Amino acid sequence: MIQRVDDIEKPLSRTPTEWQRIAIDAGLPPDSVETITTTFCAIQYGDAPETDTQRKRVRTALAALEDQQGTADG
Repeated sequence: MIQRVDDIEKPLSRTPTEWQRIAIDAGLPPDSVETITTTFCAIQYGDAPETDTQRKRVRTALAALEDQQGTADG
């Protein structure tokens, strides 16, 4: 998701929520960005293991980002 945001500095000190806001402000689909961020935080910082359902949701959200990128490039 972060790779799809052009022309910004990429300091390691940004939080997932800060990246979420940057991505949405850059025009990425809010629902997809929020799905990716929420799932990342739940897995990275939570006690629950990654599930198939989460992987499917994130793949769908990433596909939406790719679709938007393809539309913007086409």
